[in-house]
Amino acid sequence: MIQARFEVAAEVQGSGREQTFRLHKEEVMYLERAQSSLALIM
Repeated sequence: MIQARFEVAAEVQGSGREQTFRLHKEEVMYLERAQSSLALIM
């Protein structure tokens, strides 16, 4: 689930992996929260 989101973010960034990884580090907390919400919904 999270890996798929990372791939999408990578496509959105596209300009450079360094920026993408930085984005991932900043969004990890948010993605984990989102995954928890999805787990509750499912």
